[in-house]
Amino acid sequence: MAANALTHTNSSTTVLNLNDGVIYQLVEGSPRGIYGVPFDIVTADTPMRRPRGILLAAQPQARTIEIDLIVHGASRSAIITNLRALRKHLAIDARAGAMGQLTYTSDSTAQRVFRVTPLVDDREDVESWLRSGAAARGWAIVTLRFLALDPTCYNPTAVTPSGALSGTGNVSISCANAGDADAWVTITIGAGGTVATNLKVWDAYGTWLEFNDTVAAAETLVLTLNPQGLAMTHSVDGNWFHKRVSGSGLPVVKNGTNNMTFRGGDAGDNGAIAISFYSTYTSMG
Repeated sequence: MAANALTHTNSSTTVLNLNDGVIYQLVEGSPRGIYGVPFDIVTADTPMRRPRGILLAAQPQARTIEIDLIVHGASRSAIITNLRALRKHLAIDARAGAMGQLTYTSDSTAQRVFRVTPLVDDREDVESWLRSGAAARGWAIVTLRFLALDPTCYNPTAVTPSGALSGTGNVSISCANAGDADAWVTITIGAGGTVATNLKVWDAYGTWLEFNDTVAAAETLVLTLNPQGLAMTHSVDGNWFHKRVSGSGLPVVKNGTNNMTFRGGDAGDNGAIAISFYSTYTSMG
């Protein structure tokens, strides 16, 4: 994509070009809020003179993204129509309480996606913002604000390593996350008549997820481990949340090249493993 390309895809998968140069155009300096790394340092005070406190964690904070947008039109009526189309597009996520995707290509040609929900569509009295006579070409300037509860962003090209279970032995699959942040992962188990018994999977941190049941031949289990759309869906039984072993967590793909490890619970397990994730970054590149 060309530098400064910006699109928003709402939860109904409708794509709106926010910098087509004809109807919508970015104001110089937008988007804002995409280059920083929003972390809050969490400490605990100590009663001793030294140290003054103990570092507990660096806690990620939600990211607010602001976009100043010029909305063009061949007349005042056309400008209002284009403003309405913009609002209608964003209202789908607001009404559904859902998240969309903001995709931006920087001047360095890095393309990244932020998962966002509309925070404010800052249009108060539209008439006061119009820059034209009623029948003349003109424009309005609006400020769009989005909230990214997960402040990371990702390369939109999926990384898709794969493998298969080998009985009760550990099977390691190399996952190359080119970013500098952990990536959420989707894992599909079982295809083409393969079997997985009491599946266990763990990541490079040692976080593991395990089930008490079998994915039989011709069945599949899809694990969507992004907390914003968390799902563990079996092709026959539906929801498998209740089949998790106590203590299970949400494995991730650690930044860099690291293994995800899988293990079956029966000597005959040969379940196919398909992994999908996006290289994930702490900020725009």
